[in-house]
Amino acid sequence: MKRMDTKKHKALGFLLVALAAAGRALLGVPGDSSMAEVSLTLLAAMGVLLLGSSQRLALLPAAGQFLLELVLCGTHNQGVWRWLRPAIRLADLWLLFGMMYLLLTDANTANTPNSPPLQKGRRPLLAAAAVTLSVQTVLMVWLVLRPALQPLQLANSAVFIVFSGLLLWYTVLLLRRYNALRTP
Repeated sequence: MKRMDTKKHKALGFLLVALAAAGRALLGVPGDSSMAEVSLTLLAAMGVLLLGSSQRLALLPAAGQFLLELVLCGTHNQGVWRWLRPAIRLADLWLLFGMMYLLLTDANTANTPNSPPLQKGRRPLLAAAAVTLSVQTVLMVWLVLRPALQPLQLANSAVFIVFSGLLLWYTVLLLRRYNALRTP
């Protein structure tokens, strides 16, 4: 059996992570987690494994996301979980941002011929995602303190939609890297 070369491994890794990001963007579950999201996190982790030893650090956020999403899937919004679930969800989203940061850094520094420079798209994406998650954090804290305020719930949903759009931008950047690695 012929062994796949490392360039194709990296290309497949970027493709799997891009598919997982697109799936999460289209799933759109702002305050909760579903088993579909857990599956997409595992898909992203498999993609990170295919990227090779330079991206082993990105497995830490993926593993953290996996564990937090399992906790969210197995708990109900009662008792102490009413306060813990939003904090766990925020930690999950910030871990996703950490994985985005690590993978875009790798995608930007990978030396491949014909590869598009990702510096142009990477910095604005990471800045926009950090600002969006910061706003999401503030809104979720306020929602825990004042759960009945309808405008806060609407704002929280709107911010999550913006974050989903940023995940699609992230998907495009990873697909560019996939295409650059795939073409000879």
